[in-house]
Amino acid sequence: AVDAMLLRHGLPASLGVMPLAVVAFAASHLLHQQVYLIFPYQAQTADQGVSAEVLGKVLDSSNPTSTGRVQFTFRFQEVTIAERTYHCAHLITVQLKGVAPQYGDVMRLSGKLSLPELPRNPGQFNYLDYLKRQDMVGLLSVAEGDVLEVIDRKPLAWKSRALAARAWMAHAITRDLDNAPEITGILTAMALGMRKNTTEAIE
Repeated sequence: AVDAMLLRHGLPASLGVMPLAVVAFAASHLLHQQVYLIFPYQAQTADQGVSAEVLGKVLDSSNPTSTGRVQFTFRFQEVTIAERTYHCAHLITVQLKGVAPQYGDVMRLSGKLSLPELPRNPGQFNYLDYLKRQDMVGLLSVAEGDVLEVIDRKPLAWKSRALAARAWMAHAITRDLDNAPEITGILTAMALGMRKNTTEAIE
């Protein structure tokens, strides 16, 4: 109907798409903000962090960080903080040392749930804004002695094959570059979008 009205007045039909695009963008922005508003422990998480135990599923393959830990995306279905359990479906980034979980692992983890600091210098990478754009409510740092338990495995077959293919391609394009982590990080980021392998300075 919008396009027909525009054509009658001699205006291009493409203008009718613009209001719809604006409405869609606004709805998407409000949805991203709502994720943070409905998380009940956001204030404590943003302050100095809070001890938490989460139950959920690993959503991607584990990637090494520049600090020697592994990092992955985790969707928790319940979180326990201060002996109070909240059922939800939020995303977090998990960092731990040692065991590298696989995509699809259903796990129970405990650690410190927090948010990264705001950038101190103009133009510096804003990790907090990045997490918000990914609908993530925080970072869970799992230390030695914290709960780390694999309960089950529930991977999606098509995603498992896709992650395996990406890992094979990453190995192929970085062959013989084991002693050049910065170069491998740039190559995998540019070719495969694997940004988690890049160092903080390159990021």
